[in-house]
Amino acid sequence: MDNKILVINRGSCSVGYSIPEMSVNRSFRPLGQPGDRMTISKEELKALNYTHGGRIIIEKYLMFDEDFARSLGLDVEPEYNYTIEDVKKLLTSGTLEQLEDCLEFAPEGVL
Repeated sequence: MDNKILVINRGSCSVGYSIPEMSVNRSFRPLGQPGDRMTISKEELKALNYTHGGRIIIEKYLMFDEDFARSLGLDVEPEYNYTIEDVKKLLTSGTLEQLEDCLEFAPEGVL
């Protein structure tokens, strides 16, 4: 089983974290800029999940494999994987119901 997964900063702001026990310091650039994605070990994400503020970073700003997200206890809604293109399409040709679902269920970084 592969131990590393692609992690993407879904937000329009930089996101960073430190895990001193693992000697890890990460900084993701805003979505769409070079450095907005990294391949990270699952152990690192598990450790981040238990650091102060780490759960919030994972829930709101980082996007990665849905199954692994569920294994960390995240509530993964269909809007979890929305990209910038998906949101643009939703705004131009989606229904009001789809937009309301996105506003209600998408992680903060999606919008």
